[in-house]
Amino acid sequence: MENNVSKRELNIAQKTYLIKDTLIDSLNVHREQGISIIENKNNNYKSNPYKQAISSNVYMYSAILIKDITQEFKGGGNIIIVNGWETMASLNKANFTCCFYGKDNTLFYIYSTRKTATFLNSGPYHSVQFECPVDFFSVTKVSVSDGPQYCVENKEYYIKVDTPMKSESGLAVCSKISYGKLDAKRLVEWFEVQRLLGVDKVLAYTYKLNTQAMNVLEYYESIGYAEIIRDFDFPFKEEYPRDAGDQNSHAWADLQVIMHDCQSRLCSYKYVAVLDKDEFLVPNITDYGFSLKRVF
Repeated sequence: MENNVSKRELNIAQKTYLIKDTLIDSLNVHREQGISIIENKNNNYKSNPYKQAISSNVYMYSAILIKDITQEFKGGGNIIIVNGWETMASLNKANFTCCFYGKDNTLFYIYSTRKTATFLNSGPYHSVQFECPVDFFSVTKVSVSDGPQYCVENKEYYIKVDTPMKSESGLAVCSKISYGKLDAKRLVEWFEVQRLLGVDKVLAYTYKLNTQAMNVLEYYESIGYAEIIRDFDFPFKEEYPRDAGDQNSHAWADLQVIMHDCQSRLCSYKYVAVLDKDEFLVPNITDYGFSLKRVF
């Protein structure tokens, strides 16, 4: 057992240093089999700009169509989860309207009362999830309005509907947000530990991230191991200036929106862990080897 562990650790260490050398340390980047700087970066570019909803008190970050495992809604058992921010003015408003555009450009709506707000203090806004029931999969855009109101036609107030990342038995990690001067070498080590432990997919978000660390993320994206949602942005910047990583309630609310989005996108995975880049979920090697799935 000790020899097998040592060989595996050695292979991981060798691969980690090779990736470091190729992506980070070398000024004249050389080619290695399976390891190269991504040339066509825009091919995989994915971002989620926030949009104001029909309600002036709501800003939407994402909308994900998922199965309604609670079966609380009557109908086809599907819901669209709208993740975003809500001002305190709407906190106690239980009723809202979900406005939809279908593939045939038809506009329709439905009332709902299922809303989850997460607030850390009595600040001016908080993260929120709206749940909109639908009985088919042909919805392309969605918005939210206060109370039993009709919907507007202006598509500037709607956000596109995405579907979850597919996996029925895998293990995924939501890696929160990568920003600023994140150490690229440490990021390589973090990713290789996740691979060693049997993680199948990493979902990452970026905000003003340095070039070297971005190169690392794009490498793991290029081999299909990571999915990156780039250039995270947030509302209320002029009223409440802040950056990702700030230690205040405004930045924490932004982070919670990311966590809601990540939870929605990874809902098809059997296991999901939320880890920052300095956090590792490590099994008891003696009992489970290098497999987090065996722990569960």
